[in-house]
Parts: sequence; structure tokens; C-alpha cells
Amino acid sequence: MAIIYSFSPVGEGYGLANSIVASNDGSLLTLTFNASTSYPDSVITSISFDGIDVEPIIVGVSPGFGDVNFVSSTNYNLPGGNTVDFDADFSFTAAPPPTQNGLNDGESITFQFDTFSLEMVVGVHVQSIGEQSASYVSNILPEPSGLFMFGIACLMALWARLK
Repeated sequence: MAIIYSFSPVGEGYGLANSIVASNDGSLLTLTFNASTSYPDSVITSISFDGIDVEPIIVGVSPGFGDVNFVSSTNYNLPGGNTVDFDADFSFTAAPPPTQNGLNDGESITFQFDTFSLEMVVGVHVQSIGEQSASYVSNILPEPSGLFMFGIACLMALWARLK
């Protein structure tokens, strides 16, 4: 079952929430960044995970124009994450210089997990949004078949109540 995530800004989002795409298929999570035309130089410089017990490992990157090089970081939390109850269990930051080694437009990174939890929240920090930066946290979007089944269940409950 594939799980698709949407992202919400922590504070000011600069319209980039729809530029971050993440999907989970079993034990793999792939995160892709599609920079907006308004901020083509923006770059994801950190990726954090909350709600998991075992550190994920990076199993693949898809570089575009530059390098993609993330390293495990200790004692790092998503900037502004405490305002939305986000406390990173594990984090990865782009190697220096982060704006050259992070996820640029069209690039992706894939993480593998020993165990997967629906409780997991993904946080990303985006830099070079003009002169600004912003943080985003994930929300799980049910796959289309899950929405369909939920709709059928609601209709059946309504029918039973009217009967």
C-alpha cells in the first residue's frame, strides 16, 4: 500500500508546500523536491523524522544539476518544529555547503526503514527561498482506494440509518 504525504508549512511557507512530494511503499520512503518557479534556487537542506525508533538509512539519491549528499545528524531538530510538537528522532542534513549538496529542483532521496509507522512525521527545512528559509511537516494522505472504501462505508452507514 502506497502512502502519499502532503506537507504543511511551520509558520510562513512561501508557497512551497506543494513542491515537496513524499511517498512510502513498504519500507522505502522517497522524497522529491520540485522547486517552485517563484523560488527556483530553493533547496531542501535537512530532513528529519519524528515517531520512529530505528534510524533509517539512505539507499538512493537521484541527483540533478548538483550533488545530493546528506549525512546523519545528532542533536538536530527542525527549525520551528517545537511550535508544532515536532521533536526529531533522527535527522539528516546536507553536507557543507548545504545549498549545493541538498535536494535541488527535481532531485530525490530514498530512505529505507526497518519498521514503518503511520505515526511517523517527516519534517524538511528549505533554504534559499529568496533570502528566507522555511520548515514543513508531513500529513498522510490516504491513497485513492482508501478514500473510495471510506466513501462506501459512509454511504452504507447512511443507508442503514435511513432504513
